[in-house]
Amino acid sequence: MIENEYFIIENGVLTGITEEAMKLEELVIPDGVIEIGRGAFSRSSIIHYLFSEKKERKNISRRQIMCRFTKITLPNSVRKIGDFAFADCDTLEEVIIPDSVIEIGVGAFNRCIRLKNVTIPNGVTKILHGVFSGCESLKKVSIPDSVTEIDELAFANCWALDDIRIPASVTKIDDGVFKDCKSLKEVIIPDGVTKISEAVFYGCKSLRNVFMPDSVTKINADAFVCCRQLEEISIPYSVNYIGARAFSECSSLKEIVIPSGITKICCKTFHNCISLKSISLPDTITKIKTDAFYGCKSLKNIDIPEGVIYIGSGAFNNCYSMKKINLPNIIKIHARTFEYCISLEKIVIPDTVIKIGDGAFWGCESLENVHIPDSVEEIGRQVFGDCDSLSKVIVPENVELKRDTFPKECEIIRQD
Repeated sequence: MIENEYFIIENGVLTGITEEAMKLEELVIPDGVIEIGRGAFSRSSIIHYLFSEKKERKNISRRQIMCRFTKITLPNSVRKIGDFAFADCDTLEEVIIPDSVIEIGVGAFNRCIRLKNVTIPNGVTKILHGVFSGCESLKKVSIPDSVTEIDELAFANCWALDDIRIPASVTKIDDGVFKDCKSLKEVIIPDGVTKISEAVFYGCKSLRNVFMPDSVTKINADAFVCCRQLEEISIPYSVNYIGARAFSECSSLKEIVIPSGITKICCKTFHNCISLKSISLPDTITKIKTDAFYGCKSLKNIDIPEGVIYIGSGAFNNCYSMKKINLPNIIKIHARTFEYCISLEKIVIPDTVIKIGDGAFWGCESLENVHIPDSVEEIGRQVFGDCDSLSKVIVPENVELKRDTFPKECEIIRQD
């Protein structure tokens, strides 16, 4: 082991610094150091340090630096920045990464909350998991054409990131890559990307424009949750799957056209899209799942394709503006399906329905007349509870009614 005035070095590995080194604002790491050990700078108060250009420097190891400096310049000898190398360096504002670097490890700059700009060198082919996650001040990132993949959470919680160019070389953008990038305004997805990954734009509250190529076939769960400024989005006809909650809480989204390859609207896909006025469903749709359009307060009408055989519970719950709806040949109206559709004036229940679930039409205060077809065998509790305008209902003789199925003032006409 070698110990001088500033450094503790063992077999070429710098394992620590002395109290004297902590008094300095700048350190030049001596020639001969080939590795900086784990936690070597964990107690330092260095503002800036510069690697010597002369030494053979091949790697910066996992979690090696817990730093307090504001700038770092790496020499051209460095080829790899190890996992978590500069994680939690909460005073680091600038990093100069040489072109010699071909790999930046997992979480290498995780939670560097003052880091503002980064240029990733040409030669890096993959941006690994969480590399810049939590870099709250990161405003600009330059990604080279050598990059083909961006891994999970790579830029998650980069709150200041308002613009990013994804090069055409990128074919994979993984889960949560831009999660909670709340300043990001526009993204162009490169041609070649085949899926919009799970939660990739979750919480991007300023996102207004997203351009998807025809290569995209899937939009996975939570992809655009809480993109509150997104008013419109064009979904390519190549898309054959849209996952649960994909557009949930997109409160500015006004209209959307679902491609013909889609066969189901998943759970909460458009949950609380309060500005959604128009949606076009293709004839290929067979299922509308639980809470799919819950809280779409501006949706007045929707044409449900005849091929739909299942509408899940709460699918149109709290669609305040909906005045009418055509039901296809489903066999069950599930619980809470049309709860609090306060503008619903008319609904025709098809003669394929055999069961109406609890509270299916609860709070539909504009509904005046209902005809229950002979096919219905069971009607749940409070199905028409708080339907204050419901004056008359025709019910098959053989159906057993619960005490609270209809409002007290409603006239019930039994039909043989």
